[in-house]
Amino acid sequence: MEELIEILGGDAANLFITAFGGQVINIPANVYPAHRIAVAIGFDAALKLSSRWGKLSVSVPKRSSINLQDRNFKIKADRLRGMTLNELALKYQITSRQVSSILRPKNLALTVV
Repeated sequence: MEELIEILGGDAANLFITAFGGQVINIPANVYPAHRIAVAIGFDAALKLSSRWGKLSVSVPKRSSINLQDRNFKIKADRLRGMTLNELALKYQITSRQVSSILRPKNLALTVV
């Protein structure tokens, strides 16, 4: 997702994920204005994507999985700031058991951006 945002910018990346989330998309080496990717994200953004990933098949994440990853990252960050399990459960409208599962050591790695 981060690389997609780097290539396209946030707005076009969101359009791409909305249009193609959950699919494997073949990125053409040469894109044209009526191509389905160009129609979905705009021709200029499609050109950028094609120049970087042309001839590749890209597995596009579903929006729901991105939302969960974002939520889980926020939960981990809030925990590191000192919030309790119950506070996190209330804030994110999930059970404290789910919070515990998200915070287990195998899931605790934070990505520094």
